[in-house]
Amino acid sequence: ASFWNSTYFLVLVSAIFLLQEVLETSIFTDTLVFRVAPWIMTPNTLQPVTVYVCSVKDNYLFLKEINSLVSKAGCKISVCSRYMNRGDRWMQDEIEFGYIQAPHKQFPVVLDSPRDGGLEYFAVKEILGPDFGYVTREPLFEIVTGLDSFGNLEVSPPVSVHGKEYPLGRILIGSSFPTSGGRRMTKVVRNFLQAQRVQSPVELYSDWLTVGHVDEFVSFVPVPGKKQFRMLMASPSACYKLFREKQKEGHGEAIMFKGYSGTDTKRVTINKVLSNDIMVQENQYVQRCID
Repeated sequence: ASFWNSTYFLVLVSAIFLLQEVLETSIFTDTLVFRVAPWIMTPNTLQPVTVYVCSVKDNYLFLKEINSLVSKAGCKISVCSRYMNRGDRWMQDEIEFGYIQAPHKQFPVVLDSPRDGGLEYFAVKEILGPDFGYVTREPLFEIVTGLDSFGNLEVSPPVSVHGKEYPLGRILIGSSFPTSGGRRMTKVVRNFLQAQRVQSPVELYSDWLTVGHVDEFVSFVPVPGKKQFRMLMASPSACYKLFREKQKEGHGEAIMFKGYSGTDTKRVTINKVLSNDIMVQENQYVQRCID
């Protein structure tokens, strides 16, 4: 009995190993490529849902006006406390909002800038949650510059360019002149934005500005009652035209930046601006670049 039991056991083990070899033999293989749902930026022509703003020691009146505006617009307001923002008021530069979408669900996701000022932990601690995603890209070796702030990251409404449709708009990034070797947004962030594909980023020359953010000279506004929008662009030549008109009207000694405490702007008048030939030449150059 012992002999037959041992033989039966050996036969059973052999059958199991044979079955395992059969099961592990590939009959047919194929390869599929999956992509993660892209992060999509939202343009400022959409109806606002929540306004995020910082409370700092000297902006009480500003917050009061913002609260009134938000109330009229029928949306919510989220005020970042001084404890959380640590004196950093530039919410626009720290975060950018977008979303990811599948056929069955849409999910908001905040993109956190690598600028990491006083608002460094705001998005993680105050926005990230079960119903709100979070993503960031931090450079390992590159130096973070002012162009990595997200005032330098905007998106257009839906556009058509040379017959190609961009139903989700195009991302706009401020950058240096192609041959100047100036400042650029850090490569790891640019690569992330380009990898999303659907909003095909465009780099615009913004390094002529001291801060250098694209939102300083271009913006989009909706046309009331229509599914259209207008692009607003800053114009140095239009500014000089206005100054010359005011000068002729007798307002040449009007002080600019009145009420601002910066020491470099004391007694800056319209006459002084118009008499500064170097500034005039620089602004003419910038106007040609914008055109």
